[in-house]
Amino acid sequence: MPRRRPRQYYRRYDHLSLRRETHFSRTWIVVGSFVLGLMTATAALWVAVGTPTSVARFPFAAPLDHTTLERERLRQTQEVSRMANEIARHEALVNTFKSEKKQYEMDLARLSEQKQLFEEHNTLVSAKNSRLEKEGKALILSAVVEQVSSSLEMLHFDPTISIALQGEPAFQFGQRYEMHTPFTPASWQGILRLVRAVAREHGQGTPLQISHGDMVTLQLVIAKAIQRVGQWNQTAKEYTEELQRHVEEYMQKKPDNFHVPLNFLFTGVHMKVKEANGERERLVSIFLKAPLSVGEHRFHNIYEAEAFRLFESLGYQQP
Repeated sequence: MPRRRPRQYYRRYDHLSLRRETHFSRTWIVVGSFVLGLMTATAALWVAVGTPTSVARFPFAAPLDHTTLERERLRQTQEVSRMANEIARHEALVNTFKSEKKQYEMDLARLSEQKQLFEEHNTLVSAKNSRLEKEGKALILSAVVEQVSSSLEMLHFDPTISIALQGEPAFQFGQRYEMHTPFTPASWQGILRLVRAVAREHGQGTPLQISHGDMVTLQLVIAKAIQRVGQWNQTAKEYTEELQRHVEEYMQKKPDNFHVPLNFLFTGVHMKVKEANGERERLVSIFLKAPLSVGEHRFHNIYEAEAFRLFESLGYQQP
């Protein structure tokens, strides 16, 4: 094999060749080595203290370990996923709150409407109850007035001599008479004989004290009428108790005509015919006078008028 001829170099460029060591080439070699070493040290230091962000920003830094990067990516992914879940949960809570708020507002509006209807119903019921209570009181008061009027009419048109027998037990009975007809000795003795016979029968041989029965006054007539009406029911009882208090207050202010006896006062079997006619005439002056007018109303006697004024002050209106 023929020997290869060595390459020939032109001598005019010989001073630039690295093969040829000169003073100038040695200087550049030292400077280059120093710069290269400095860059290498700087890169090593950057890698030692840098971050993935630093690596990304400075490509010349040494890359991190692949496992570390994957872990960091996984952590960031999980963090993003967690934040997404939190956002989704927050949005769900917000939507739930909005829905509940809307439902609450609807319920509140419905309750407000029901409250208004309930208040209107209560107003109607209250007005109805007030009207019924007023009508009920007026009915009770009218019943009391009717009872009083009936009692006064009986004293007027069906008079009786009330007689009481004191014994065990006590006994009372009444003997009718004609108020406008005077007693004669014979008619009066007939009444006394009847009283003695009743006393013998009731006492069974035991002598009994004979006197007049209960003294009937306008106050007693009104009290008994209120008591009878109060036995209807609990409502009537409550109102008549209130009515009795008002009646007593009225009588305290105007006591006249409420305590006058309106029945025949029998003094006993020794009562004379003259005394009996005197008692009868007292009642004639009460019940057989000319009718009395009070405003547009006419009454048989002053006691009927007094009772009417009393009940009128308590709200009674004559139909």
